[in-house]
Amino acid sequence: MRSKRVSVGISAYNEEKNIKNVLRDILSQNQNGWKLKEILVYCDGCTDKTAENVMKIKNRHIKLVNDGRRAGKTKRVGQIFHEFDGDYIVMFDADIRLSGRNIINNLMDAFDKNPNIRLVGGNSIPFFPKTFFEKANYSTFMVFYQSRTTLHCGQNIFGCTGHCLALRRDLAREIKFPKIMNEDVYIYLFNKSMGYDFYHVHKAVVYYKLPTKLSDYLKQIFRSNPEAVHQNFERYFDKLVSEEYRRPFKFYAAAIFKVFLEDPLPTMYIIIINIIAQPFYAFITKRYKVAWPTAQSTK
Repeated sequence: MRSKRVSVGISAYNEEKNIKNVLRDILSQNQNGWKLKEILVYCDGCTDKTAENVMKIKNRHIKLVNDGRRAGKTKRVGQIFHEFDGDYIVMFDADIRLSGRNIINNLMDAFDKNPNIRLVGGNSIPFFPKTFFEKANYSTFMVFYQSRTTLHCGQNIFGCTGHCLALRRDLAREIKFPKIMNEDVYIYLFNKSMGYDFYHVHKAVVYYKLPTKLSDYLKQIFRSNPEAVHQNFERYFDKLVSEEYRRPFKFYAAAIFKVFLEDPLPTMYIIIINIIAQPFYAFITKRYKVAWPTAQSTK
């Protein structure tokens, strides 16, 4: 059997602190049954030393695209999907760390489970929280994580995050993004709407930083919370959005209660924040701009 030819794509906006780390993590991956074709790094209007730091990693597989324009992550991911040369494209965020040297191996192995699998998701996990606000934010992740690992035998929309995704070439080429806020949800729903399968790889762990301040948390929830997604995606996928995000009330309440018992004060704090934010989802999502403000404290 021919080795899978794998391209890696990264859309980066002012990631000078971590871009070398994630590139080294990718280059250190064991290549069992696949070969690295290229690493495409798209600088999305970076104003720091991201491009300069990419060029410091001397490797023939790294290709930097730096046109000086701020187009937004969705636009850059769309460019990567239509320009990569491999049989598969693995997408990593620029602000993550890979947990080991077999992450891409694990992603590629998942495609062999079923020829109808076109999309594979890694297991994105935040670094352990230290501050009160990080603990509050972490409590929302733990509810999200229980949904990811429990519903539909662990194969669901909660296991598809932009931190780590892999697609077959044919699916990537089919996708043309409309004006949307989060490309990972669109990819998942598009994959499902086409009748393809998704597979979540629990052991393909990548780590990311939680927001350390309220303003950055709000930037994230107004882009990626289910309430925001419903506002932004029902026009494209109708009832599929509700079906994929449906969580039985007893399950959802029990998950929140479990997290509350483990850390009551931070959990109650973030519940209050989320309740206050609720009325603003429709207003803010209607005014979405392609170059959505990014959370600086997660870099």
